[in-house]
Amino acid sequence: LNYTGDLQGALEHYTKSLETYEKQHSYSGMAAVYNNLAGIYHHLGECSKAIEMYEKSQELDIKMGNKLGTAIGYNNLAEMYTFLNDFEKADDFLNRYLDMNKRIHNRIGFGFAFLNFGILSERKEAFEKAGEYYRKALSIFEEVKSKRLIVDAYESLAWLSYRMKAYTEARAHLQKPIAHLKTEDNLELEASVKRLQGKLHIQEGDHDSAERMLKESYRLYKEMVNTAELIALSGDFIDLHSALGNAEKMAEFKEKGKHLVDEILRGIQQPE
Repeated sequence: LNYTGDLQGALEHYTKSLETYEKQHSYSGMAAVYNNLAGIYHHLGECSKAIEMYEKSQELDIKMGNKLGTAIGYNNLAEMYTFLNDFEKADDFLNRYLDMNKRIHNRIGFGFAFLNFGILSERKEAFEKAGEYYRKALSIFEEVKSKRLIVDAYESLAWLSYRMKAYTEARAHLQKPIAHLKTEDNLELEASVKRLQGKLHIQEGDHDSAERMLKESYRLYKEMVNTAELIALSGDFIDLHSALGNAEKMAEFKEKGKHLVDEILRGIQQPE
């Protein structure tokens, strides 16, 4: 989900929905609401609460014998622990996710597992390994002919290429996501692509284009209330104004980033 607007209002809405499903003893309804609540808490930076909600959702899926829901629960928890840089737990949950998808013969789940193993490897700075995982994911998504997931894999490869300073390769991988956005709306993908385009423009010395793309990405992530990406973008603006030799602007974005970090750290509590 892309969360925009009043997150507090969304929390109140889902809390009321949860009460209704509890009265009806609807495990499936409760599981879905817990997943939605987890997503909102993650956007708010309240990671402990997000993990708690994902765990409650998965407990209900296990109780219902919902194997696909159980598998997705492992993936959700892996993503949270990757975000928290708890690589041991993330790896454990991803292996459980992969194993469950083997048992239910879910090829798309295989692809997602490899995609997230790639993200985890990237966070560990094992870039070559990340590339192997992304290409495995891409192969599966091409096999099942999922245009949207193929785009996800190319987006991941583009970011990886950038981090490996293979800028021409990053540009080439970006063409699929750029083409996709011409026919379909996707705020999260658009924000990510524009951010990467901005960073590439900085490397190419095209500072006007870089600023335009970074501002557009910032606007989209602000609309989605994605604080973590706004922090990252503050760093991008510092890089841009460093290249321009603008110390005043660098200080401005450093202060913005610090404010956002303080905000998100209030919500990030590593679970026991």
